[in-house]
Amino acid sequence: MISALAVSLPDVFLPTYTASGWRAVALLVAFFAAVIGVIARLLQLRQRERRLSDASIAQYRSLFENNPSPMFLYDLRSLEIVSVNLAALDLFGYTAAEFARLTVLDLVVPELAEQVTRQVAALDPLVHDDVLMRMRRKDGSVMDVDTRGRPADIEGHTARLVMVLDITERIAAERAVHSAAQEAREARDVLRSLIDVAPHAIIAMDSDYRVTIWNNAATALFGWTEDEVIGKPLPYMRPEQADDFAARRRLALEEGVIPPMEATRMRKDGSIIDVLTASAILRGTDGSTVGYIGIFTDLTERKLLEQQLRQSQKMEAVGRLSGGIAHDFNNILTVITSYATMLLDDHRADADTESLREISAAARRAAALTRQLLSFSRNQMLQLSPLNVNRVVGDMEPMLRRIVPENIRVSTSLQSDLGVALADGGQLEQVIMNLVVNAVDAMPDGGLLKLETGNVDLDDEYVRVHPDVVAGPHIMLAASDTGIGMDAATLNRIFEPFFTTKSVGRGTGIGLATTYAIVKQFGGHIWVYSEPGSGSTFKIYLPRSSAAAVVEQDAPPVSSRVGRNGSILLVEDDTAVRRSIRGMLVRHGYEVLEAVDGESGLALIGSHEGTIDTVVTDLMMPGMNGTALAAALATTHPGLHVVFTSGYTDDEVVRRGLVTHGHTFLQKPFTSEQLLRAIDSSA
Repeated sequence: MISALAVSLPDVFLPTYTASGWRAVALLVAFFAAVIGVIARLLQLRQRERRLSDASIAQYRSLFENNPSPMFLYDLRSLEIVSVNLAALDLFGYTAAEFARLTVLDLVVPELAEQVTRQVAALDPLVHDDVLMRMRRKDGSVMDVDTRGRPADIEGHTARLVMVLDITERIAAERAVHSAAQEAREARDVLRSLIDVAPHAIIAMDSDYRVTIWNNAATALFGWTEDEVIGKPLPYMRPEQADDFAARRRLALEEGVIPPMEATRMRKDGSIIDVLTASAILRGTDGSTVGYIGIFTDLTERKLLEQQLRQSQKMEAVGRLSGGIAHDFNNILTVITSYATMLLDDHRADADTESLREISAAARRAAALTRQLLSFSRNQMLQLSPLNVNRVVGDMEPMLRRIVPENIRVSTSLQSDLGVALADGGQLEQVIMNLVVNAVDAMPDGGLLKLETGNVDLDDEYVRVHPDVVAGPHIMLAASDTGIGMDAATLNRIFEPFFTTKSVGRGTGIGLATTYAIVKQFGGHIWVYSEPGSGSTFKIYLPRSSAAAVVEQDAPPVSSRVGRNGSILLVEDDTAVRRSIRGMLVRHGYEVLEAVDGESGLALIGSHEGTIDTVVTDLMMPGMNGTALAAALATTHPGLHVVFTSGYTDDEVVRRGLVTHGHTFLQKPFTSEQLLRAIDSSA
């Protein structure tokens, strides 16, 4: 190379050197040649590195642009989009040119713009971040995205590379799952609330019969709390019910649902209750049995009402029978009493007089018995009026102390401001007497008898258990004793007629039945509580009246003198009774016209030329009865006084007011004096 260089240079540039000089020149040329070679080599390396760098950039550029994950690059300071790949263009719907004019804020939903600005400003450029946010496409649709940011440098500028993952469907699915779970929780809460407030006991069990649900009504019905039974076997099953329970389980597996049926179950305190139960199987999504559910209704109240209804129907049936018997018996007693009275008036021999008095006394006792039967059958004529119960008790107290044995102490507790009851004074005295006699019989060895009164208000809850009661203000009359008490079997029959626990000859068994019937006629209610060895308490509730009590006065005595004047029409279908009444009237100076029924009586009075002063007629007769006769006479003979007589008074007749004002009712049997007073009442 040196020689070639030397040859190529012009001579003018070649000075004359010695040999040693030429060697120095040669070395210098060689040095420059080496430097030039190094420089050439460096230039070659530089060109190669440049070619490799351009290839890498192109490769990385291709990886960015063709990556299936949407990505874009933005400047951290200006937030301008620097670069974007094809996947991002597809995701957002913009062209590359449109993207170049956008900032990051243009890609997020407007409500996040301020938040994103603050986050970017506070962002450490070197950290990686992963943020969930909502972004919008060119068409305005919103998508949920997962953005992953990484640091980047562009010609000395700090930038951020962001990869965008569209998770809209995933978020929607999560929201749907969350919503379904929330709805399931709400439905479960609603169902649990319904179960808790249900009036019936609801109990659910798993397939092993361990309790999983136990509502408030179940606690009220059976006594166990939820904490005591959850996860444990059913507590109310008795050992002897195992076979029955197994049979019901088999039926449930076969049929899926068991029809409601009555059963007995045990409470926590050991008592047995009647329930109505219905059961069903709980199945899983695969149809397998996962448990059972039962609904229980307390039948205690219904059983009580059914018992009360049966008792009421039985009392009604026996009452009708008793009323019919009393009616016929009173007709017989009327004949006996009438003739005994007339014979006594004849002043026979002393021996005969004593016998007649015994006959008359026996008739009176029999009449008292029939009055009790009539009271029981509710066919006794009552005169309800405002009544001071304290006064009735106070007036009877001296007599009660005389008839009560000395080993029984009588105590009264009467409320001072007691209201006024609507009742019949004479019948109320009968009620008090019956209760006192019953209490005395219950204390053969002595004890305490307490009578008390008070104002009470019977509320709807009391009426719910006692449907024959009308809610509202009442007067309470109670009789309590410290006697032997009664068991449940006796209590169930205590008001039945002719039922008695006394020995033969010591009681008729109609005292309490009569008491029950009288109270019912008052529109009241009677309640009794008793246990063996703990005495008994009878409470009577009478409707409270807003009126003031009326002071009752005894009617003035009537003289049974002979020599009365006037004509009387006597209408009676029973021949013996008609003859006896006629005898009493004739003996006292009346002219008597007789008729066997209403039609003949009406015809007789129409054909009679003289004046009829009073009509004495039986109330209940075949054909035209007494009230129909009185109605007909009110047209033909207005103002004519009518005296009705009857062995009993039909409830319907009395309640409809057919025995009207201006007429008189006389209960059979009656004496001459009572008959004359009834006739004179028209004056």
